[in-house]
Amino acid sequence: MLKNPPPKSNNERQRLFQLHHPGYDRRRKARKRAAGKRMLREFRFKLCKDAAERAAAMEAAMEAVVEAVVEAPRPVLMLPAPVQDPVLIELNALRASVASAPAREPLTVPVSRRE
Repeated sequence: MLKNPPPKSNNERQRLFQLHHPGYDRRRKARKRAAGKRMLREFRFKLCKDAAERAAAMEAAMEAVVEAVVEAPRPVLMLPAPVQDPVLIELNALRASVASAPAREPLTVPVSRRE
């Protein structure tokens, strides 16, 4: 008849497993490291591939823009009509009248002396 084995602690179970399977942890961790490195390599490859595709698309877009700019007709320059400000007209007229008037003689003011 089979008997149930006596209960073991987790620590004892792990120790016995490592004793019966030498190098198991090393191989498990090596597989995990290899998987991580493989994922990183694939990610970098995809990133480089995406960057190359984006660069090619950007190059094509720049060429299209340059062609469009070269072939585009030059627009007619449309400036607003000049504005005539009535205040400026009056100031310019006043400046012209002052400039054309002859210079006046200085005023002589009599000075009285007190003694």
